[in-house]
Amino acid sequence: MRNKIISILLIAILFTAFGCKKPVKRKSESNKDELVSVFVQQVQPQSITDYVKLSGRLESASKIDFMSEVSGNIEKIYKNLGDYVVAGDSLGRLKENDFVYKLKQAKFSLKSSELNYEITTNNKEISETLFKENSISFIEYNQSLSNWNNAKASLEMAKSSVETAKRNYENSIFVAPISGYISYLPVSNGQHINMGQQICRIVQLKKMKIKTGVTESDIISLNKNDAVKIYYDKLNLYLEGFISGLGKDLIPGKNSYPIEIIVDNSDKKLLPGMIVEATIKTLNHKKSILLPVDAIQKYFDTNYVYCASNNIAVKKEVIISKVIDNSVIIKSGLDFGELVIVSGTDELSDGTKLKVQTK
Repeated sequence: MRNKIISILLIAILFTAFGCKKPVKRKSESNKDELVSVFVQQVQPQSITDYVKLSGRLESASKIDFMSEVSGNIEKIYKNLGDYVVAGDSLGRLKENDFVYKLKQAKFSLKSSELNYEITTNNKEISETLFKENSISFIEYNQSLSNWNNAKASLEMAKSSVETAKRNYENSIFVAPISGYISYLPVSNGQHINMGQQICRIVQLKKMKIKTGVTESDIISLNKNDAVKIYYDKLNLYLEGFISGLGKDLIPGKNSYPIEIIVDNSDKKLLPGMIVEATIKTLNHKKSILLPVDAIQKYFDTNYVYCASNNIAVKKEVIISKVIDNSVIIKSGLDFGELVIVSGTDELSDGTKLKVQTK
């Protein structure tokens, strides 16, 4: 009997507890009628200019790596690193004694060869006359002819030796081939150098060059001689340039096409090796639908926006043509006059009630 009474009391307590508890609305149900505050932008025809932006390392548009054409010991270097030289200026020279001696020796050999050639020529002419008169044998005539041919060959070799000795003597004096600044000078007085060894590098600074690459989507919108804006951030410096060349094939090992840009550096503030930014104007998109990047939502490969229609959020799929800076050009999916939600999209879904504000 006692156990029965206890059971009845427990049942009564549970019934009272559950019966008095108020029903809890779901979060979605409680928020269903709440208005979400958003900002909208009316779709209107707009214009925007498209640019190709790239960066690259500067190099001199005209430079010479000056190499020695002869071997020898450096007697004197007349210029210093960073000096400006004019085409024809003497940069330095090798010790001339050996070159002067070799030139004198070559000239002496030439005189000897000229004398020998003159003698063998006279002998050949005499032998021809005697051979016609049958006064000498064919063997004797042929010997005089052979001597003349040998003397002629020796004379040509002697002339060539003199020219080589002259050229070597001239090349022992280093003469600037172009005007410009000495940007590299790896040699010094007394140093022995070999033929083909670099003496210096001379660069011109009034015009610089950028060699870099552009994508296939950019190459089709660029043309030779297009104007280029150059910016160097370290000096906050803006300069002008133009496209001097466009490659018709990919850069080996890369997925980009070569492009060369000439930069007007008349003030000589930029130096080879500096990295600059280049901006090239390509297209002016007129009467386009433009939206801020933040207005675009993404679900996997699908792009969409929310529009406000009668204070209700409407989800619309859009096709993007291009992204330029912080703006998106819409190819399709929207019409002029529609109100696109550009801020406050985080809490939206299709059908959300809105409190619409205009930016």
